[in-house]
Amino acid sequence: MNKNYYFNEAVLYKMGLRSKYRELAFLGKPSVRCLKAHNSSYFETHLKRFMDDKAEFNIYHSVSTLFNMPQFTYNIVQRIKDQQVFFRNYNEYVIGYDLVFDFDSPNLRKAFDDCCVLRAFFLDNGVRCEMIFSGSKGFHLEIKGLPEVKGEDFISRVQLFRLFAERIKALYCLTTLDLAVYDYARIWKLPYSIDYRTNLVVLPLSESEVLLLANADDIKREITNLCNPERVLSEIRSRMDFYFVGVDNGKIFKLIKEVLQK
Repeated sequence: MNKNYYFNEAVLYKMGLRSKYRELAFLGKPSVRCLKAHNSSYFETHLKRFMDDKAEFNIYHSVSTLFNMPQFTYNIVQRIKDQQVFFRNYNEYVIGYDLVFDFDSPNLRKAFDDCCVLRAFFLDNGVRCEMIFSGSKGFHLEIKGLPEVKGEDFISRVQLFRLFAERIKALYCLTTLDLAVYDYARIWKLPYSIDYRTNLVVLPLSESEVLLLANADDIKREITNLCNPERVLSEIRSRMDFYFVGVDNGKIFKLIKEVLQK
């Protein structure tokens, strides 16, 4: 794995910031769930623990935000037992759940175009969203800053988002939109991590980068250049992340109601 990339201070900071209050997971070789990263230092500790010359894993974080998530031991036997208890009581820790969309296709251009259709829909309706290259064969669209949610309301929100995705897929013929991602303990590729199969960065895209890809003759070649770890490292400190800008996306629920009534 690309240790020079992962142990860069700015990369650790960005990944640590995005995994705060979320479950962190390494999937592949090895596979470890229920990691907790309070900050970049904790993130670095986990990487040092599990990343060696034979490691091949992708990094994920939970779609849910969590409060008082337990700190699990590195002892694998005890860890498995504690994880089972944690997931049985998962609702007790949830305080938020993002609205996410996964566009996935061997035809990268089609996945991109579908994602752009939904992105334009939200922006036209005053809802801020973030478009992210998945590191492989698709794109993610994420809406954050939603009102807190707990208990049974959390279950209802997941169900509502699933219904909304089904309806929006049908209305706009979004054939690459994956409807299988709406579950209660869903984990999601962590932005600024690297997909170990492609060696491409899971990269949040700026407005100019979205326009660049929209006009590209060869989108695969352009995305390979854009998401190359060396290139990302060279500009990591200057990249802006509007993810953390305070945005009230409470209006999304009014929009969901309107769509479901069509």
